[in-house]
Amino acid sequence: MAKPNARADIRIGASVTHVREVFFDVDYAIRMQPFHGVSLRWAGKRIQQETQILDRNMIEEFVIEKGPGGTWIKRFVEGHNAGGHFEATFEQLETASKDPRRDPEVGTCVQMVAFAPPQGFSLGLGKLSTTGLEKLLRRWLMEMRCLAMGYPPSSSRKRLHGVMDSLSALTAPLDALTNQKRSALVATLLEAAALVAVADGHADELEREVLDEVAASLARRALPRDAQERMVFAAAKSLKADAFPGKCDEIGQRCKRLGVAELGLSIAVLVAEASHGVAASELAALQRIAKAAELPDAALSSILSTIDELLGGNS
Repeated sequence: MAKPNARADIRIGASVTHVREVFFDVDYAIRMQPFHGVSLRWAGKRIQQETQILDRNMIEEFVIEKGPGGTWIKRFVEGHNAGGHFEATFEQLETASKDPRRDPEVGTCVQMVAFAPPQGFSLGLGKLSTTGLEKLLRRWLMEMRCLAMGYPPSSSRKRLHGVMDSLSALTAPLDALTNQKRSALVATLLEAAALVAVADGHADELEREVLDEVAASLARRALPRDAQERMVFAAAKSLKADAFPGKCDEIGQRCKRLGVAELGLSIAVLVAEASHGVAASELAALQRIAKAAELPDAALSSILSTIDELLGGNS
């Protein structure tokens, strides 16, 4: 039996029957369009998936199948990842209620594994690392949980200060800079984060809040709303003008020149994680910036894992 290339799991506060129905109801997913940076549509008996990746759209087709024991299978049949598939299993969980007079609370643990095609899973920019693939699976599961439960994702913002504290070794050199030089360097860090935030088409409110918090922590002053709007607008403009990859390269090279490549990627990952986790388009932007900054893939994978762990896995 083939060994999975990546795995992720999540708990959903609903019965197995309810959760499984949501996973298999393709019409509902197409109607609700729950995935950031991804649009779904019918293509005959297949589903066409269009994912925004930097300055282009990646189009794939897949089918949903039911495997043994009610296993959910997403099988890619056209596109970069043809030959690969995802499998999800559903396990009922019961947790004792805090009120002894009430019945146990029912939930479902969804476990998802990915089986790559021979060439590996890809966003069209080279083979995805195991960490990158696990991040995409986790993001997808979080969005499916929101679809199943009908509520917006919980914010990781409450753990933000803990993450910033963990970056103290990287931020310490900023203390030796003049206010003017510090502000200029922080502007580069925030610009990198804003680029990644808009990679999926927009920067949502939680991502904007984290940008504000990061600015206040690093620049020792709040980021004026008009300054944030200009930064996000400029990033979005580059996306619409097909100049996004070049902008990622520029920011990556600037971070390297300023000696803040690792800090810049860490801040960008933190902002991307703020709401729904790291989207495919955001991961592609991070990879592009890291490459331009000459940061190894292993270093980016480590940053992704560390930030995710500090934020509690976005659970």
